[in-house]
Amino acid sequence: MSWIGAIGETNPIIETINQLLNQITEPLLAPIRRVVPPFGMFDLTPMIAFLVLGFARDFLL
Repeated sequence: MSWIGAIGETNPIIETINQLLNQITEPLLAPIRRVVPPFGMFDLTPMIAFLVLGFARDFLL
């Protein structure tokens, strides 16, 4: 979520939102980032997380 930091470097509200989003998403994305190699400047881990969550939802239902 580095693009949010670029928008609100001096805005404390944006910084708070950025920290909150990071705390919410990092527990799911960090293990995926350890397994998936980086593809240049593209971070594919959110897409992979959506796929994993979708498969888990379908499996549980």
